Amino acid sequence: MINQPTTLPNFFLKVIHDLPRTIATLGVLFGISGLIMEFSSRSATWDAVEVEVSVIEVDTKLGESGRVYRPVFAYKEFDRQLAVYRGNTWVSPKPHEVGDVVPGFYDYATGEIVSLKMIEHVRIMGRILVVSGVIATLLGASLLGWRRYKAPPKILK
Repeated sequence: MINQPTTLPNFFLKVIHDLPRTIATLGVLFGISGLIMEFSSRSATWDAVEVEVSVIEVDTKLGESGRVYRPVFAYKEFDRQLAVYRGNTWVSPKPHEVGDVVPGFYDYATGEIVSLKMIEHVRIMGRILVVSGVIATLLGASLLGWRRYKAPPKILK
């Protein structure tokens, strides 16, 4: 059946037939991605100490949907050298300006420095993915249930 040619109307019927299952699957994937983002944003603060961090630079690059920004944070404790951290999260709009002193977290073990605003940005994105995933999963499941309910009973021969 794989090698049989298909017509365009037949192709569209197959796509429409698999649409509810695809929506439900994508909903589950979105939900899992959102939960991972939520977990990672929370775990960034587990071993970290809340401190005031300085924004010493803001990296800029052109992303797919416009300009994105990545702040470079620095933290200096009393007798230690200056700790500088470039994160891996690029966001838009610009979260901080150079010279800002903002609340953040510093992990002594890893050297990771992150601002509270950056953590909140990741949490919001995670929550949006979770909500979208739940809605898509429920929509796909309800379409599958409705189709099963509306389907005529099969007669055995």
